[in-house]
Amino acid sequence: MYILKKHILEENTNDLYQLLCNPDITEMPYQSRLINAIEFSHWLEHQLTTGFYHDLYLIYDDIHIVGYMLAYDYRIYDGHCQINGYMKNGMKAEVLLMFVERLCLEYPLRKLLLETIDEDMLAVAKTVGFNEEALLKEYKYKDSIYYDLHILSYRSQNHAL
Repeated sequence: MYILKKHILEENTNDLYQLLCNPDITEMPYQSRLINAIEFSHWLEHQLTTGFYHDLYLIYDDIHIVGYMLAYDYRIYDGHCQINGYMKNGMKAEVLLMFVERLCLEYPLRKLLLETIDEDMLAVAKTVGFNEEALLKEYKYKDSIYYDLHILSYRSQNHAL
């Protein structure tokens, strides 16, 4: 069983930084990795307070942080936002669904967007109700390889604009 907890800036930032230093994470919404945990803490606080990053939830197993879910680029005028996430050993459908449902209940969201190059994330997203809207062939470059970028959407049932 997994638990989602909203990130509080003063708590667990170092643990989150260590998790994000994992070189396997390819879906990070920020452009570059930061040098140390202190810089990361300042960077994260700035991102969460200036409005581009909206909600950051940490994913816990029994006691350890095993991933994160992030809502960003929230646009109140059309009810859209983008989401992203990472879990050690792959995203779980129950966690993605928990996050999506929580966002749709808390905010007047109409549509959530998810971009991924990860085939496992693509499959998980489809099982919880995301639909593929676009495929950009050989779009994302990583480790000397071009990957296809899948753009998926989830339409909220709880909101009508």
